Amino acid sequence: MPNKPFTVKVTDSKGAVIVQKEMQSYRNGFIGVWLPRNMEGTLRSKLQR
Repeated sequence: MPNKPFTVKVTDSKGAVIVQKEMQSYRNGFIGVWLPRNMEGTLRSKLQR
């Protein structure tokens, strides 16, 4: 889904929020998120309409 707004939330394995923000996907449909090395957690994304 190129050039679409998403809500992105990343939490670590302890439940701490690492990233929580609105992001725009690139022309190729990807979203870039930098995360700490060797992090285990959950990524949730929601397409905004």
